[in-house]
Amino acid sequence: MKKRTVFYLLSAAMAFAACQGSQEPQDSSKQTDTIVAQDETLVLEQRSGERCYTMDYEEEMFGRPREQRSYYISWPSDDHPVLQRAILENVFGKGAKDFDAAAEQFLANSAIDGFEDHKAYVVKEPKNFEPNDYCNIRVICENDKRFYSFLVTIEEYGFGAAHPNAAVNYINYDIREKRLIQLSDLMDTTRLSSIARKALRSLPENKETLECVFSKDDIYASSIFTIDLDKNEIILVYEPYDIGPYACGILQIHLPVAWLSQELQLTPYCNELFHLTAEA
Repeated sequence: MKKRTVFYLLSAAMAFAACQGSQEPQDSSKQTDTIVAQDETLVLEQRSGERCYTMDYEEEMFGRPREQRSYYISWPSDDHPVLQRAILENVFGKGAKDFDAAAEQFLANSAIDGFEDHKAYVVKEPKNFEPNDYCNIRVICENDKRFYSFLVTIEEYGFGAAHPNAAVNYINYDIREKRLIQLSDLMDTTRLSSIARKALRSLPENKETLECVFSKDDIYASSIFTIDLDKNEIILVYEPYDIGPYACGILQIHLPVAWLSQELQLTPYCNELFHLTAEA
């Protein structure tokens, strides 16, 4: 099922990236793996970094705490500072302004909940390292036309926890206008929650999500969304536990714009983006 595939593929990618083969702990500038791709006018660099820690302490049930921190980020060129700032703030916090400084601060945070009184040591030869506490950040560019969607996933696992937790967001960017896009830029959102409930119940695109939700009557309009210009859809995105159980992963409610235009007022910008007439 598509909505679940995104979540589990990301988890698999994060597990694969966990401290594979690095011989020395490296900061972000040394470990940056740069692959430049020209997508119309947006140049992306794939920046990555990781660091592993262990402690001279044995916990009776789970053994020695072993922490891994990593990031893999599709980073846009200097011609797009608004997009850069949005990515920095989403992954490293509101105060982040410089990529290298923020990435180093993230990698250097070796604190493990419950073990703050114990010193953490950088693992100098982390090949085959298996963490039991981790924080992995991924920023992947999904759509590569005029409208770019960057999927931000921060997956964390706490030492001894039952399962990982994932925080998800989308950064939506119009490359032609060099602007971030919010739902309110596309439509009148005052009735969007009730329309999302209607879409969940009535549209075949949402059948699988309908089978997963806790309650079809308590659905609200998520502020997290992405756009599929090929399928002419606006997609509301929900993190695990938001409207359904953890096992369902990330859930989505699809809003085809042709259907949506009959339910509420779309903005001129939205009509232009999807090539709709004002009367549609």
